[in-house]
Amino acid sequence: MGGRLLRMMKVRNPWGERAPRTWKGPWGKDSDKWTPELKYRLGVVNSSNVEMEDPMSVFWMDYNDVKEYFGAVEICRVHEGWCESRTQVWLPSGVGPGQGVDVTVFRRTAVDICIWQEKHIAREAALHAKATNIDVGFAVLRKLGKSDGKTQYELTEIVKRGRTDDVSSEMILEGGYVYRIVPTSYGLSQEFTPRRAVVAVHSVQAVETERVSLDWSDTAAAVILGTRKRGKKRPIQQAAQGVSCWLLQEDAGMSFVAENASDSLTAVQVDASDSIGCVASRESFDAVVALPPKSRQVLMGVAYARGAIRCGTAIQAVGLPGDAANFALRGEGLHMDLPISAPPVPPPDQAILDRAPAEKPELQRNITRGSSMSNEDMLQAAMELSMQKAEDKTIKT
Repeated sequence: MGGRLLRMMKVRNPWGERAPRTWKGPWGKDSDKWTPELKYRLGVVNSSNVEMEDPMSVFWMDYNDVKEYFGAVEICRVHEGWCESRTQVWLPSGVGPGQGVDVTVFRRTAVDICIWQEKHIAREAALHAKATNIDVGFAVLRKLGKSDGKTQYELTEIVKRGRTDDVSSEMILEGGYVYRIVPTSYGLSQEFTPRRAVVAVHSVQAVETERVSLDWSDTAAAVILGTRKRGKKRPIQQAAQGVSCWLLQEDAGMSFVAENASDSLTAVQVDASDSIGCVASRESFDAVVALPPKSRQVLMGVAYARGAIRCGTAIQAVGLPGDAANFALRGEGLHMDLPISAPPVPPPDQAILDRAPAEKPELQRNITRGSSMSNEDMLQAAMELSMQKAEDKTIKT
């Protein structure tokens, strides 16, 4: 407008036609900024100047006003023409590591992955609660091969744990590889009543999905690689040479991992007992842990407890003399030790590429959007994707 780009957002009040009030600022229903041509181009009115939607419940705002007056915006990403797959899985618990989803990618494609945790009317009604959500996140790992019977991975993306109904992320996956979606959760670590979740995968190009039973090494790799990528390096008092730790603060708790790059067995004492309203991935918040040479390990995972009014995490760690390692806990389950070294990324598997179905070239323009955008860029991208059909109607006056 006026020779400049105008960024606007169309907003719907969930009250619908019963909405008692509406936006009265610039571009509201009575704003003098509107022109007949602009209203028609944006679908506010039709060619007969008849309003297409209720003006009280659906309105337009300048993007800067949206940022000024809204504390948060949730966007439902609708990918018209994309492929869709939904798989029900079990989340990690005291029973075991649960299940994940293997995604075979035939050619480079944009994907949108979401995990919805189950709702249980009877369980929540018994507690007089609207929801009893636990902490849920996930990692997307590219499979590199096997070593000592364990699958080796490269981290593609990590989504921090939250207690919302769902967690999601958009990313780019390269063709010719198999990726594993690994749910992460500590809230049921000491319980034997696992919960279900639904993993939804939307993709521009067709992919294959398969539910798989996970090994604790898969979950440990997801937590370790994700914490090293997104967490902060944490100094450890009296730590032996070659020992490093990383701490990842999440919306639903924290993850704490360690690496021993030396050739000697060592030990670390970790203490999260000052955490408030939390549960731990171990039986106790305090543990003395052995770190074998050339290994990585999840020292402690902490999640906010269900129903807790006050929640807060705190953790301390200190290195111990070498002989203390003889009396320390050896890693098992989520806390098993994994090798530091990983094989290089292999070339794309030709057998996978040869099975590629027909390409969808008209949608390939979306694959330029990655998961490393800022929040503002992601919001702008989501706005653009939701209005793909209208993007060719750019208004220049």
